[in-house]
Amino acid sequence: MNDLAAGDGLNPPTPFVKGGINMVWTGVSQGQAQVACQTLGAGYHLIGENEWLTIAENILQVAENDTDAVTPGMQLASTSSAPGASTTPFNKGGAGGFKLTNDNVINNLAGRVAEWTNQNITSAGLPVTPSADDWFEYSAVSDFKGLNIAPDYYLTDQTNNIGKIFVGSGNGLRGFVRGWGGIYGLDLSHSPAEQSVEIGFRCAK
Repeated sequence: MNDLAAGDGLNPPTPFVKGGINMVWTGVSQGQAQVACQTLGAGYHLIGENEWLTIAENILQVAENDTDAVTPGMQLASTSSAPGASTTPFNKGGAGGFKLTNDNVINNLAGRVAEWTNQNITSAGLPVTPSADDWFEYSAVSDFKGLNIAPDYYLTDQTNNIGKIFVGSGNGLRGFVRGWGGIYGLDLSHSPAEQSVEIGFRCAK
């Protein structure tokens, strides 16, 4: 899988440049993001939910992504799980990137801007959390409704900085938005038609 601009979602080609060089394109719906990726050429598409989770699992296999080698387990670089709360590069080394097992680096997968993936869900199919209006550890989900979206049971945001889940309230179709607060951060509160300055996208092939 090849990611646009070394995996950072930056510098989409004309006519999809927004804000000039090194700016992330936000304020687009999930559908607009899908179309933008398709215009890059054959095989390009908005990153899939399964692709995102595969990358997250790969990141956890690389010891260099551990920000605290003394503490047992993997501690990823952290950032606030609240949308728009922090624009500071969050990872070890300050560049916002995670190393993969093939030695490539994927940038901005979590932290600065969340990203659409290709999946949708109805409000009836949302995972069940203690409240619809707050972020929760994946361990707080009482019913995943058959979705295979959770990290390994021993990974938590509190210990490993992986991110949390937010389902939001209301009815209607929702798009998957990944990357708030960590590589497993998942926000299911947005309509696929929504255009937010806090949501961008990533293309894959």
